[in-house]
Amino acid sequence: MKTYRHLMREQRYQIEVLYRAGLSRRAIARQLGVSDSTIVRELKRNSRYTGYAAGRAQAVAQKRRHT
Repeated sequence: MKTYRHLMREQRYQIEVLYRAGLSRRAIARQLGVSDSTIVRELKRNSRYTGYAAGRAQAVAQKRRHT
């Protein structure tokens, strides 16, 4: 069984760049070595009407961890 690990800041920035470049969620997941559902969940949880922003996503994730 695999263990769960949080996404790192660098991974969030990679997600942002690859997503804006038009890669599919599955392709992003393969490139980062995480499951497809991790990318889907990350984009769904941290996207706003302006799109996905890694800096904002990291700040929200840190706040969630510390509360």
